[in-house]
Amino acid sequence: MIMAHKEIISASQTYIILYLGIVSTGILTIPMPLYRYAQQNMWVSLLLGSFIGYLMVLLISFFRKYFPEKNMGEIIIQLLGKTLGHVSLFLILCFFAFEEIYILKEYQLYISDVFYQFTSPFIIIGFMILVCAYAVKNGIEVIARCAQLILPFILFVCFGIFFLLLPDIQFQNLFPVLEKGLIPPLKGSVLPMVWYSEFFWMTFCLGSLTETPKKIIKSGFLCVTAITVTILLTFIADLGILGLYTGLTLYPISLAERYIQVGTFVERTSAFFMSIWVLGVFIKLAFLSFIIIRNSGKLLHMTEERLLILPIFIICFWISLRIFNSTASLFQTGNFLIVVAMSCSNIAFPALFFLVACLRLKINKKMVLKK
Repeated sequence: MIMAHKEIISASQTYIILYLGIVSTGILTIPMPLYRYAQQNMWVSLLLGSFIGYLMVLLISFFRKYFPEKNMGEIIIQLLGKTLGHVSLFLILCFFAFEEIYILKEYQLYISDVFYQFTSPFIIIGFMILVCAYAVKNGIEVIARCAQLILPFILFVCFGIFFLLLPDIQFQNLFPVLEKGLIPPLKGSVLPMVWYSEFFWMTFCLGSLTETPKKIIKSGFLCVTAITVTILLTFIADLGILGLYTGLTLYPISLAERYIQVGTFVERTSAFFMSIWVLGVFIKLAFLSFIIIRNSGKLLHMTEERLLILPIFIICFWISLRIFNSTASLFQTGNFLIVVAMSCSNIAFPALFFLVACLRLKINKKMVLKK
């Protein structure tokens, strides 16, 4: 079994995992498609989309309060019954599996396009799969500790590079604000919204948390704010340096960082961006894989969940090698599909579970009052 004993992690450790996963992928892949909707007001879209993060934290606290010591998989079955519960959980895991495959392909295409053009995707994806499989085998505690070790480095690189870019940023590129009204930023807010909805993943670790709902809210709000500030600084750098070209470049921040030059010893920081991407994707994939394997084992009533690691990773590896064979297809078709998948698994389903939970709690309260 993945958990030979009951693993215990803190809410702050889980939030660090989410911070690394959302920031590492968000700063690289959100700007280009978001600019096409909101132009220079893409930072407004980010602020609007961040509200879903705060709502998700409240949702996590709600389930922690009324369903203590239970993970989301157990809560779903309790709320909907065995048949509907298992079907709903299966659908969510299918969406999660697609999200994992998409992240793998996104990671491979970025590495192939920017750094290792002649390296086989088989090797790039295979290496990541092996590392993630090892982390998942050792459990959520190991994934959380890896995230804690990686966090200082990623914070240093993100904020350090922003301050190095600061002299070249043209802040007038961020204006005018709301030139075409609020509609374009509202349309654009869908993209950051689905990224923030990844906070729902934390509900699958509720049984391992030690904090009270109030502490979960406090640290959760801090995490959402930290994510917003980090990505906002990246958007400012993208817009301030590239301007209109933000919407024409697949990876704007990779182009913007080329403006960095401090004397003759700090000129190219591409390797630092690659490290942020690789480390962040590793944490994100390992966490998502842990959720998929753990809950798949429960669906199949397996006592040895570890047996699922190899077959599930092989399936993800095989599919990721065969879909979205170009960056263009990933952005044109993949972006739409991932938004739909994440909207269903991370927003629609949680909203449904929340409504059902509220109804059941209300009915139970009335029954108690009648007695």
